[in-house]
Amino acid sequence: MISIRKLAPADAEAYLQLRLLALQESPNSFSTSYEDTIKHPDLRSKFEGRLTHHPDTINLGAFDGDNLLSVATIRRESNSKLRHKGSIVAVYTTPARRGEGISRKVITELINQAKQMDGLEQLQLSVTTSNTPAYQLYLSLGFEMYGTKKTPSK
Repeated sequence: MISIRKLAPADAEAYLQLRLLALQESPNSFSTSYEDTIKHPDLRSKFEGRLTHHPDTINLGAFDGDNLLSVATIRRESNSKLRHKGSIVAVYTTPARRGEGISRKVITELINQAKQMDGLEQLQLSVTTSNTPAYQLYLSLGFEMYGTKKTPSK
């Protein structure tokens, strides 16, 4: 049975392990690299801090028992003129459990919780064009493409 809940500092080790897997398995999907991440002198503390309650951030995880399978985060803009916007980031589901609708459940719950954030009017996200399953998922959840950022040719 899959359960979805907010992540807490006690989930830091499971989150860290899933994040490291994500950075190795899907390096083009994230703005940070595995190599840069593991250089941090105290990764566990870094991830505990990331999962400490903050009113402008929601970190959700999908669990099968104690096993963290999927994660997604909303980060609200901090600039006063942009506080009506939030970004969905750090979305990942372990490869062994893809295709089961887990990401859809996590993101749907994330959207539901975002609706409770006072003054938040807009959610945005980025996805690589080669990630067709994620792109299709986001479209099916009501997201619309508003632009394409091209990588400069070398």
